Amino acid sequence: MALSDYERQILSQMEAELQEEDPKLASVLTSSLPETNEAGSSRLSARNIALGSIVAIAGLAIVVIGVSLSGIAWSIALGIVGFAFMVGGVLWALKPIKVDAQSLASGRADSRSGQKDAGGFMDKQRERWQRRQNGS
Repeated sequence: MALSDYERQILSQMEAELQEEDPKLASVLTSSLPETNEAGSSRLSARNIALGSIVAIAGLAIVVIGVSLSGIAWSIALGIVGFAFMVGGVLWALKPIKVDAQSLASGRADSRSGQKDAGGFMDKQRERWQRRQNGS
């Protein structure tokens, strides 16, 4: 969803004011912004982090069990399997999910609910900005 001309103007004014007041902070903020494209952006999922952590901990437990076994073949096999689980769990936890631009703008990373946000936050911010510009 594209920004309106008014929103672009407000954002450019805010960016210019920030650049004037604190150029160091402005450069840090612009360099740390995530890249977004037409398809949207990506974020980490709490579900993926939880499941990946569980798998990684299970892998660590498998490695510990493998180390405690007396047979060399079983110990090596369980060590390899446990290590694979740990790596897989970390990769699963860090797997980004695609987020469309509309849900990013509304502050929702999960658009499965189907309910549209009324834009209350943005309306409040717009009103505050207008009050600040009008001096009231």
